[in-house]
Amino acid sequence: MNILLTNDDGYKAEGFYELKHALEREGYFVIACSTVENVSGCGSGRDLSLHWEVEVHEDTKTPIFAMRTDRTVNCVDFGEFYFSALGEAIDLVLVGINHGPNTTWKDLYNSGSVGAGAYAASKKYPVIIFSEINGHYKYFVELAGFVAQKLKTFAIEKETFINVNFPDCEPQKFGSVVYLPSNVDGGWRRYFTSQLKDGIMTIDIKPVRERSIADEVLSQNKIMVQFLKVPYE
Repeated sequence: MNILLTNDDGYKAEGFYELKHALEREGYFVIACSTVENVSGCGSGRDLSLHWEVEVHEDTKTPIFAMRTDRTVNCVDFGEFYFSALGEAIDLVLVGINHGPNTTWKDLYNSGSVGAGAYAASKKYPVIIFSEINGHYKYFVELAGFVAQKLKTFAIEKETFINVNFPDCEPQKFGSVVYLPSNVDGGWRRYFTSQLKDGIMTIDIKPVRERSIADEVLSQNKIMVQFLKVPYE
């Protein structure tokens, strides 16, 4: 199976690095392309430049490619270009393992990982996004191995991609898998105050974080899976 791997944490991110190697150990052919720097929060924007600069970092079986861009979506474009140059097709696009959660509507619309996944899904590729909820995860090696071994058990519907979030615990302590709809807002509520003065309106947004359904699920050591349509709801 030919896999394009990307993320929005940069090519040096541990989750990205360990997942590439775990997939290769399982026999997959992997082209890994991320950004040079961490660009978390870049969303689904796309750099339309016709000039690409890509660093080539030698690795085990295939190089790790680092694009000099602040848009994760362009890494999908590069992956298409590279597989085409090899005369091969992309069988699956993987994103991650992301540092931090992608569970709430705010995460889904702002995340560069989700943006890349949605872009790849819009091009009809099967896509799975993997995220851990801590941001300072201790078990990336174990988690990458878990993902690589379980990969063939995922079934992806047409024009959807799977968004998987892992609880903050050792992989051997994972509980059951819980499926949540794509429109779960995660408990975010927005309040705002506005004022009009001298023809200028000022608006202050005050995000309020409540304990969410996703928090409740992940606190029980359960894996949360969302099936997201493109464009996602």
